[in-house]
Amino acid sequence: MTYQLRIIDNYNYEDSYTMRGFETMADAEQYARSIVNGCLRECLDDAKSPADLLSRFKMFGESPVVLCPSGERSDFDPTDYAKSRAEALWDEKMSSL
Repeated sequence: MTYQLRIIDNYNYEDSYTMRGFETMADAEQYARSIVNGCLRECLDDAKSPADLLSRFKMFGESPVVLCPSGERSDFDPTDYAKSRAEALWDEKMSSL
């Protein structure tokens, strides 16, 4: 059995989809983090602050949820991860100006 990601489109839930084939929970979680990072980077140019960046992610980003095959539970939370990354990405943006 493999792990899956359910990718929830925050803007239009009907556009959500599932990705299959992750051999381990760690692989699925790593890919989930890369999706959140990509969405945050896409929102970064228009953001006015770290809080605005997080708000834009919640409105327009994609929230990946790890689906485990055998009752396991992933601790990965896309919103918590986005919160932890928003400040760092904002700092990178400000230091490059």
